Amino acid sequence: DWYKDKQPSREEALQKLIPRTHPGAIVLLHSTSKTNSEVLDELLTKWEQMGYTFGLVKDIK
Repeated sequence: DWYKDKQPSREEALQKLIPRTHPGAIVLLHSTSKTNSEVLDELLTKWEQMGYTFGLVKDIK
């Protein structure tokens, strides 16, 4: 979220992000969000467990 003072809780962020992940998804997490930094490690771990890999947009062919 763009608004620093209107961030979702950790649980809300996870409930919103994990189900929206699908093959070919590009996920953008804003650096202004404290919640994003709090859930990033857990999200990456969960997505790896789901079989996803990570890379740079410039490397997509």
